[in-house]
Amino acid sequence: MKSAIFILISAILLYSCAKKATNIVSTPKPIENHTTDNKALDTLLTYNLQIKPLIDKYCIQCHNSQYILKLNNYAQVKINADNGEINKHVLVIKNMPPKNQPQLSADELKMLAAWLTNGAKE
Repeated sequence: MKSAIFILISAILLYSCAKKATNIVSTPKPIENHTTDNKALDTLLTYNLQIKPLIDKYCIQCHNSQYILKLNNYAQVKINADNGEINKHVLVIKNMPPKNQPQLSADELKMLAAWLTNGAKE
């Protein structure tokens, strides 16, 4: 199990580094099909390894237990993933995070989109 996690993390890091290097000379692609360029990795994305760190960094300061749309744990995130609220506000309308707050990078948006497309796995 530890080997599989290590391989997954290594592959994601390598993919991220390679993707950043190619973006230096090319224009970044818009999110179209809600997947990254590596469909095999898309299916391995999980809440605990990739998405929770994004939520902790960009969302939880407002979407905690005091806010109507809560994102404190996987169960709450899964509800909002399944009902389309995360997709709607982060990927479509793009009003979350608010414009005056730090924004997700293009790679983070692709990763979130791929995670949602592949069933928002824990």
